[in-house]
Amino acid sequence: MSQYPRVSVVMGAYNSAPHLVATVESILQQTYTDFEFIIIDDGSTDSTWSILEQLAARDARIVLHRNPANLGISTTRNLGTELARGEFIAVMDHDDISLPERLGKQVAFFDLHLEIGALGGQIRYLDPGGLSKPVEKMPAPGLIAWAMCFGMPSVHSACMVRRSLLLAVGGYNPNYQLANDYDLWFRLGQQTRLANLSDIVLYYRRHGDNNSFRRYEETACEAAEIGRQVLKAEIGAVLSLSEVLQLQHGIRSHATQTESLIRFVGKLASHMRQKYKLTPAEWKTLRRDAAYRILVIARHHTPRSAVSLRAFCLAARFDRAVAIGWVTPLLQKSARYRFGLTRPQGASSQEP
Repeated sequence: MSQYPRVSVVMGAYNSAPHLVATVESILQQTYTDFEFIIIDDGSTDSTWSILEQLAARDARIVLHRNPANLGISTTRNLGTELARGEFIAVMDHDDISLPERLGKQVAFFDLHLEIGALGGQIRYLDPGGLSKPVEKMPAPGLIAWAMCFGMPSVHSACMVRRSLLLAVGGYNPNYQLANDYDLWFRLGQQTRLANLSDIVLYYRRHGDNNSFRRYEETACEAAEIGRQVLKAEIGAVLSLSEVLQLQHGIRSHATQTESLIRFVGKLASHMRQKYKLTPAEWKTLRRDAAYRILVIARHHTPRSAVSLRAFCLAARFDRAVAIGWVTPLLQKSARYRFGLTRPQGASSQEP
């Protein structure tokens, strides 16, 4: 029997007092017990450190480290990887909740699938009002490659990775503080196969202090820079930052760029089907997602404009139900506006 635990759970914490106890307890209560829990206080100014000391006194699996100042999440996660002794690194964020069987299910999957180097899972959002419906993260490697073109294909705090691979790719890039997970998963995907469990493994807490909400524009720009690298590596496409922002987030742009991007999505979908030899079920899933993404790209154009009609037609070729479900309420709003009853929200009188 190895003297080292198989799993090292690594978590950074910065001013994390409000949710810290619940998060730590969700790891300590795992049904799989062969783990160490490395927690790094990244220069907190609240009661985070004192709470961690109290928790560590109760459970010897907790390993504490305190940064002398706030070094940022990428540097902190790299330090956690250096301190780790396990075969696998399980990522955890300071305000999320891991379900009790998370670690056990992920280790069992790795043991059965030696070709997989990094693994995510399904999640539910934990909002102040309660739990959301399950959020689908595509499980098949080919579908993950598709999702990677549009952003991080897994929720990072639901992920586990082989430590040897994490070290081999150089860990987290300190140049990315907001989309560091996306950058890491892209680089891991160049070296190994990625997957997502079909089981829910995490409750992801959403609140006003999430960087994804508080610093949305900065996060989107970092992700777009990484997205450019992903698309170049995947299909040889060289897109501008503006194009990738529209592709990933549906930001407003002129009609010519929109038409170019909706055609690009069609080309990308065909590429994925051929390269990854998608099964009929996987191709159906990808078609549904492609239809949705085409419509998001064109969403800022008026519903009856030429570019919107072309987007609808292409989306309908991928998934008719998605296209009709998206466009019907928009056309109804447009009709009410034409007859002087209301103005469709966000619509402009001129084609952008």
